Amino acid sequence: MKAVRWSLIILCGAMLVVAPNVRRSQANGGTVDLALVLAVDTSRSVNDEEYQLQRGGLAYAIRHPEVVAAIKSGRLKKIAVTVVQWTDFQAQVVIVPWTTISDARSAERFSRRIETMTRFYGGHGTHISGVISFGTWLLGETPFVAARKVIDISGDGRDNVTNAHGESRDAAVAAGITINGLAIENEDKDLRHYYRAFVIGGPGAFVLRTQRYEDFGAAMQKKLVREISPKFLTLTPKPYDAG
Repeated sequence: MKAVRWSLIILCGAMLVVAPNVRRSQANGGTVDLALVLAVDTSRSVNDEEYQLQRGGLAYAIRHPEVVAAIKSGRLKKIAVTVVQWTDFQAQVVIVPWTTISDARSAERFSRRIETMTRFYGGHGTHISGVISFGTWLLGETPFVAARKVIDISGDGRDNVTNAHGESRDAAVAAGITINGLAIENEDKDLRHYYRAFVIGGPGAFVLRTQRYEDFGAAMQKKLVREISPKFLTLTPKPYDAG
């Protein structure tokens, strides 16, 4: 299988499970409004305090009432979500496997799993192209039938592993996937423009920015509402939001 070249590991508590076994155990997952890959940057540029702010912010955003309302506004009122951590070349791992969220209770359960997830240390580089390719593979192998497929990438740096900027994005878009971004501009004040040029793509794609890790949770909550809620798909897509 071509995708074996990636670090295809599922981290679930202390248990390590290879991806094919997960796929068999979750076969026939059903139909959902959205299959969403949440990709979290854990490269060297992210220190331990910043990682904790990402982890806590993502947990906060997932269980936020406005996010739950966005999920319940869909036709099927259910989405499938997985959490990936990514760093260097061949260093992307699934931390929380595919899980459905349909109400406040299931959102709270998923949030608690995020709050306790272990940090993956996979290298020094920032390989955005790699996590896009990995997310594309995950969405191709998901046990769920999804009306929409989205990769949600958050990070604080540019791809410094490959010179093929945009190629993985273009392949994902060709596969019917939308890629959205959350640019953390604590060090690179123009990162959102890089995301706009080389990372985001597909129907309704957008990038939001935050200037501090302390504001990560609020920005992620805003981002999730926008990419989950069907009503935003009827609006004229904006490639990025400077707010």
